[in-house]
Amino acid sequence: MANIGVRSPYFVNFTDPVGTAVSSKVEVTINSVLRYTIVKNTGTSVRIDISELARDYVTPSYIGSFSTATVGTATISLSVSFWDTVNATGTQIGTTQTPASDTAYDGYRYFNQGNNFVLPAGPLLSSTSIYAPQNTTGSFYVMGAGGTLAIETYGASVTSASGITIKRQQCDKYTPIKCVFINKFGVHQEFYFFTKKTDSFSVTGENYISNIVAGDGTYDTRRHQIVDFNKNGKINYSLNTGFISEADNAYVQELMLSEQVWLVLSGSVVPVRPLTTSVQYKNSLNDKLVSYTVEFEQSNNVISTVR
Repeated sequence: MANIGVRSPYFVNFTDPVGTAVSSKVEVTINSVLRYTIVKNTGTSVRIDISELARDYVTPSYIGSFSTATVGTATISLSVSFWDTVNATGTQIGTTQTPASDTAYDGYRYFNQGNNFVLPAGPLLSSTSIYAPQNTTGSFYVMGAGGTLAIETYGASVTSASGITIKRQQCDKYTPIKCVFINKFGVHQEFYFFTKKTDSFSVTGENYISNIVAGDGTYDTRRHQIVDFNKNGKINYSLNTGFISEADNAYVQELMLSEQVWLVLSGSVVPVRPLTTSVQYKNSLNDKLVSYTVEFEQSNNVISTVR
């Protein structure tokens, strides 16, 4: 059994041990329910990308605290058989192959790392350090050597946990804003913005020119000739990291690539989406101090349109 990331392709290959097959049948079971039956006329071998099949059932969520139940995973298992005629009919060749089940996470690999991403053992972070406010507890996920996901929670004054250095940031002027996102390993990650926060509001809508002329050719000057409709609005947030380490460039990149992001504002969990689509990487040699500003858009309309 493996813990796999399914935002990148994950291929599995099977071969007819006898070497006479004409077709194959792959049955894909996800979360103990048979979801797909795939028949291929590919002879003695078959290859299938299970990532897209599994990802339909991986739905991360966030309720204000870390939980292995809200990471969002799916258990996927395969049953593969080979047949002596096309379309998996006729006589089955040999026995059905049933490899061990895998657990799918919403994780990914970068292009230069190839496909078939298996989550590593240890802290599921891309750096060996994280920034946190003074006197604040925090959490991150750790994959055990046996493949079991666990949560590492560190105390308000702790400076290291499970090999991760906790760098405490002094916050005298601004209230730190906690951002939580699904990182490249497919688990929640905390990331703080320590300095300036700016809120803005934008409105969208449509309009048309209305005929307000009465039957006698007159019209009421108090009526709207240009009529607005479908108006709604969104709230945007501009957040600054403050001065952070060059190693946190990896975290900023993963945040911008994440499809599930939340801000914790005044104790409430607010779903958002990053609007910033490009940043210039900073480093201590060229820039002395490293900081980033990221724009977010609240992931819902101000006026409820949920139906």
